[in-house]
Amino acid sequence: MDTYRNLEQNYLRRFNSFFNNEKLSSTYKPVFLKALLDISDYDDDFTGRKPIGHQWIEKNGEQLRVDLNFIAIRYIKYYWEFLFKFKLRQSHNPLDANINAILSNVNNEPKTPSLEQLVTNEFQKLRKEVINKSIKPEVLFHLDPIGDLYKRNERSDSITIDKPLVDFFINHRGILLWALNFMITHYLEKINFVPRIAEKVAGSNPRTH
Repeated sequence: MDTYRNLEQNYLRRFNSFFNNEKLSSTYKPVFLKALLDISDYDDDFTGRKPIGHQWIEKNGEQLRVDLNFIAIRYIKYYWEFLFKFKLRQSHNPLDANINAILSNVNNEPKTPSLEQLVTNEFQKLRKEVINKSIKPEVLFHLDPIGDLYKRNERSDSITIDKPLVDFFINHRGILLWALNFMITHYLEKINFVPRIAEKVAGSNPRTH
């Protein structure tokens, strides 16, 4: 118990620093964390709820290996709604963020796919493109350069996280989700002059199981 409490305090300090000191140049980091937060639906034996994409989670002792496809389906859905449903820009740059460029190549204005659809082979190419062109270069190292949240697996599109982080997400999911939504909203309000951005951000949370 003392070990977990120490780890919990470390995670609390880490996230407190992120929320208070991080200077965002995009929404990539908080959106990635929102997607990773869904790992809190993980059940050791999958005897209860199964998060969508659970086939991309592998337990190894007290660690979980998480294929980036698990992150990508949620990451895609968030940005799909931001772009096509809510018409939100992600950057002051006229070219906008690269995630919007990637999604714009899919179609002009397609209907938002569900997480169940994004898991299928139909979206395999898009998932791979988002992982290789957005998640890996824009987020993976920059969010956690010293590896205190996850270990980057260089030879595969995956990360390894410790089980105590999952427990931390379970115990603090509500406040973490609120803080991440607030962070995303605050950034988007600087570059989008449209009403009720907070509602749009909160409403984009996908169901995970």
